Amino acid sequence: MKRLSEQVQGKELNSFAEISGRDDVYMKNSGTKTFLLKTLQLMGLYLLAFLLESVIIPQLTFIQDSLPEFTGRHKVQNRIIVILFLLTLLLTIGKKYYYLFSTEPLKAKESYVWTSATIIAIYIIMQSTGFITIAEIRLFPLDPGDYLQLLFIVVILVPIQEEFLYRGLLLLVPDHKVKYLMLIVSSILFALLHHDPFAFFWMGMGYGILAIRFKNIWVPILAHALWNLAVSFIEF
Repeated sequence: MKRLSEQVQGKELNSFAEISGRDDVYMKNSGTKTFLLKTLQLMGLYLLAFLLESVIIPQLTFIQDSLPEFTGRHKVQNRIIVILFLLTLLLTIGKKYYYLFSTEPLKAKESYVWTSATIIAIYIIMQSTGFITIAEIRLFPLDPGDYLQLLFIVVILVPIQEEFLYRGLLLLVPDHKVKYLMLIVSSILFALLHHDPFAFFWMGMGYGILAIRFKNIWVPILAHALWNLAVSFIEF
């Protein structure tokens, strides 16, 4: 029975690899000029997404003022807008990218091994830099409703929005050489928009490697969500 399960899982992963492998031959089937044009268009659209994240929008009324400022409560509406914008973008650029949202990698043990290794590596880096995590929330008296709202922001909303924004372009750019360049660029941007650039650069690298390794957005989202959940309860 175990062997049969492994065979089935192997077929699922092979099928997924065949689908995602189509992206690898994109450069061979299209001219360099077309490729560069499409890449520049994607980068322009992602620049627009960054602007949507940073623009000042009146705070939504359901975001309670009782939440600490560092939780990012003032950016919830921006995050929602960015997610909707990027989802619309992905839905309009073609079905060939739908495999990026496949749940097949989440069924493979390898995904959880890589995710666990990434979280452990991030923990070691955060410890070495003396980073003060979101566990500071313990210093603030929150009622259950506010705490659930906080968990929704940091465990669901933030991972989805940030992975779409910072790792999404890694998955859309077909050429591997450009992917690794974008990995560094996206990690730098991710780091600069957080208050500990050194630690968050390596965090961004970890999530980016997961995105490239599995050619999927859900694996880095899972790692990001688990990390945020862990540091909501554990003080380093």
